[in-house]
Amino acid sequence: MQIPKQISSPADPKEPSFLNLPAEIRNQIYELLFTREEPVLLHNAKAYHAIPPQRIPDSSWPVTVEAFDEAYENEICQGQIFVHDFQTVTPALLLCRQVYAEAAGYLYGNNTFMFSRPLYCHDSRGYDEEDAEYDDDSYFVTNYVAQWLQNLGSQLKFLKEVRIDAGALCPERCYRALGDVSILKLVRLLWEHPYLADVVAFTQREPTEREKDDCSEYNHFEEEDDMDRAGHLQRILIAISTQDVLDLKRYAFKGLLVDNIVLYSSLLYGGVTGPNFIRHFSALEQEAVKWVEFGSSRDYLGRLPTLLQSKILRLVTFSADQIVLDLDSRSIRGLNPIGFHLSRKLRDAVTFNSIPYDTSIVVRKSISTTTSDSKNFAVVASELVSPTGRNSGYSIFRGSFQEIFSSHPSIVIVLDFDIATATSLKEIRINIKEVVPILSHISSYSKAKAHFVLKCPWGNSIHHEEVTISVVELIQSLFLLLSDVRQQWPSEMAKAGGSQLPDIWLNGNGVLIFASYPASSHSSERRVEYAHGRLTPTEIRNRGYRMAMATYTTYNHGTSVGMLYKCWIQIRGLHYQDRDRNRV
Repeated sequence: MQIPKQISSPADPKEPSFLNLPAEIRNQIYELLFTREEPVLLHNAKAYHAIPPQRIPDSSWPVTVEAFDEAYENEICQGQIFVHDFQTVTPALLLCRQVYAEAAGYLYGNNTFMFSRPLYCHDSRGYDEEDAEYDDDSYFVTNYVAQWLQNLGSQLKFLKEVRIDAGALCPERCYRALGDVSILKLVRLLWEHPYLADVVAFTQREPTEREKDDCSEYNHFEEEDDMDRAGHLQRILIAISTQDVLDLKRYAFKGLLVDNIVLYSSLLYGGVTGPNFIRHFSALEQEAVKWVEFGSSRDYLGRLPTLLQSKILRLVTFSADQIVLDLDSRSIRGLNPIGFHLSRKLRDAVTFNSIPYDTSIVVRKSISTTTSDSKNFAVVASELVSPTGRNSGYSIFRGSFQEIFSSHPSIVIVLDFDIATATSLKEIRINIKEVVPILSHISSYSKAKAHFVLKCPWGNSIHHEEVTISVVELIQSLFLLLSDVRQQWPSEMAKAGGSQLPDIWLNGNGVLIFASYPASSHSSERRVEYAHGRLTPTEIRNRGYRMAMATYTTYNHGTSVGMLYKCWIQIRGLHYQDRDRNRV
């Protein structure tokens, strides 16, 4: 705010006036009103909340709105650290020009202003790497501090301490870290007002206990970082602005020549962009900030923005139309692993979520017997998708099969039956007991398929037979069979561990046959035939709804549960969750 350049006079000269008090007393009052011992935390309150979601004509709209409302309430709570009691005393500045002139120095000169944001909190509306933490770039501390200082006008001269919280810029290892940190507005302000170089500095704010508790999922402790991020950022800021080591000050007031000055997420490199150019500079620790000349370093890829690096790596890694995970040879084809040997940052930037949707994933396993146990399949698959070597191309599948199946639209499991005797897919028997826990975590939105291929001798020729089924339809059929098991043998539900899961058999056509518990020393074999084989997929799903409603409340949640109940309740939650929603 600018001090008004006009003459003022008392409204009633006969009335007692605050200005009649001695100047020493007025100054003591100003100091009591406007001085705070703790740093005054500031953020751009107007750009704090995310933009409400646009209405979408599908069933997910109420869930989206509910999630946004909950996040909005959380943001209000988390933003309380930026609420101060200044609103009760700042109206005193509006009394008259003289009071404003006398008090402004105490407000701006006796306080430390720290620009930050609620630490560890991220915009949860989307997880695309191009999403920023908030919609408005003015919320980023390096942009807002420049805006706030510019708006002070003539009051800038009163400032003594302005601090920028380096913790408000997530470290590079945070998966929600910003790709670039813009500092052009701040640098231009220091060019225009050089004395601010002694006022403005980066620092590291300690998170409050509330911030740690509210956002522990995204918590990242800065002391784990080898870099003194605040000191490093301050060194870069002074080098570019005050010392002008890049010789950019001559463009200070020519916005058409320099569009932006950015630091990449590692804070070790940056770039200066203009209408038709980009030039990179290095800001390595213990080294001077300087231009990176072509030919001076072979790390050309490392000088590019992080987002551009990731896109290049994905194009190189997933250049083929199909990725084949061969569980027999424990190898992978159709994926170029060269990028995984360049750096940890690039390797961690590529996951199975980065696989293009038009690239199909094939998981292939060969079987040479007519009766197959899925245990071998599950063990080998687990080793393949959770490798110990992070430099391996397999590391993109680190995690679990069910997550891959649920998220990628084109994935096929191929079982190749190469049998030495004449048979048919109908005669093939597969025990899927070991993969039931994996199947139970696959959502109803999965597009995964299972493809069974048979090759065997038939007289003087080779018999070839194949069939393809939907994994989701298999899971929903499995839900009916597990529901029948629960109803016939409820005692199995309370058994701990995985022993209570029965053997579950299907034939080579992907049709469930029965579930059974083998005979033991004190009981004979128990078997439940699959009684829903004549139903269509729609009828199977409808019957699943009825079983979900009929059997859900019959189990006592206070007792321990085993794998049978866990698998059943997981399928129910992922495929019949809308049964629990309120109906109008």
